[in-house]
Amino acid sequence: MSKDVIARILRRVRVAWALLVLSAGAVAGTPGSVNVVGGGVLSYESTLNIINNPSCSFDIPTYLSRSVTAFSYTDARVGNPGVIANVKGVAGCSGNQINTPAVLALNDTCTIKVDVNYYNGAVTAFKSCANLIVYPKYVVMGVTYAPPGPSSSVQYSQTNSLSTTITDSSSYTSNLAISSTTSTGVDLFGILNGHVNINSGSTATQTVSSSTGTTISASNLTSYTLRGPPSPPVSINTPIDHNYDLVWLWLNPAVLYFVTPTSIQKNGFAYDMNDLVGMDIFPVPVGMLNGSIPMDEAVSRALARAWAVNSQSYPGGGNPAITAADYPAILASHPYSTPGYAVPPTATTSADKRFTVVGSTPSGGATPLPSFVYAPGSLTQSYTNTHVNSSTVSQGVSNSRSQTIGFDYSSSGEFIVEFSRNLKVQYTQTWTNSQSTAITDTTTKVASFTIGSPCTSCAYTGPSVFEVYQDNVFGTFMFNPVR
Repeated sequence: MSKDVIARILRRVRVAWALLVLSAGAVAGTPGSVNVVGGGVLSYESTLNIINNPSCSFDIPTYLSRSVTAFSYTDARVGNPGVIANVKGVAGCSGNQINTPAVLALNDTCTIKVDVNYYNGAVTAFKSCANLIVYPKYVVMGVTYAPPGPSSSVQYSQTNSLSTTITDSSSYTSNLAISSTTSTGVDLFGILNGHVNINSGSTATQTVSSSTGTTISASNLTSYTLRGPPSPPVSINTPIDHNYDLVWLWLNPAVLYFVTPTSIQKNGFAYDMNDLVGMDIFPVPVGMLNGSIPMDEAVSRALARAWAVNSQSYPGGGNPAITAADYPAILASHPYSTPGYAVPPTATTSADKRFTVVGSTPSGGATPLPSFVYAPGSLTQSYTNTHVNSSTVSQGVSNSRSQTIGFDYSSSGEFIVEFSRNLKVQYTQTWTNSQSTAITDTTTKVASFTIGSPCTSCAYTGPSVFEVYQDNVFGTFMFNPVR
């Protein structure tokens, strides 16, 4: 007996057994559920019917028809729950087996493909997303500068949110079309285990400022105060020590991309909810990054990003932790990390266009002063700073850094390969911060600072006159000694 004949007999036996089971009381319209490959649980309703098939009368007079419909999904709303996954026919009859899978459209831009097995009715479901989820380990959101001396402080209120314009366009090969689709003033999305939550409730916003640039404003921060460097260990005659400046790192960023062989389309920034619901923005003293100040345990724990181990994959051989290998790139966001960097006291705008002088307004609404005095005594004076629009004198100022990137475990390998092929350096992106819209827009933004004397009465020999400059990339204020 030939193998074909044996196979045909076995098919008849399986179908005959299925028909016997059905005639004994199989139920149509039965609810069921299945774990989705890619995450989540899909619920559905299944139906089983016997259909007469005259064209197959010489073989088997009837065949089974199975279908599943009425879908619902745990992690996102199904946009087309009435679509049907259908399988019918028997191999060996004319037309053979027909299998039409269902493709479910979810409201987070992903889809689920559903198949049903002819013989046993088993349902399988595979999730895929047009969006590729890329995880930078960090995004630099700002740099704040310590005022002179331990008795002084600068305060940025909630309305002076950290804001930066950032682009990754220099990461890609030159023959690639780059675009961005994010609408103006859209909240950042939340991402949990590969699923996008478009209604996550974050008060941070993102705005497309160019075809490749996005401005991110983190308005959900509380007000914060930065004091001047402590004395000791800093000498009282050195009231400015940039080791005590802060670099603000966004620790749970994610970026959504749509990838083709010839284009990269950025679909918005998001945050990884495996960390927390909202942007995790953490201040790190410059001295802890360059080794001048011992690394604090809380800072070390935050930079370790242990929460990301189970959600982010680093195919380039890296890991989610921000390590000492990343510190030089982070420090590059702080101009005073470059040995010998200084802003001449006579400069309206620094040669590199990073800083522009703004002066200071004493409390009480007095006439703005070009500088303030820092000298021994018991006087404490409060001031305010208002941004000046430096879009002309500092146009083109920017700051860049490169880092290895991760991908969500649920991201399609095909998209990861396609995305990485378009990078100048495999699994590495270059992010560039450029001039903050907090400076160039028409909204007046103010920060206050209080200057306390270096001492009541002492032989102070340090600088006694300071000017205030704004950082044209991050919109914060820097205190520059004049004499």
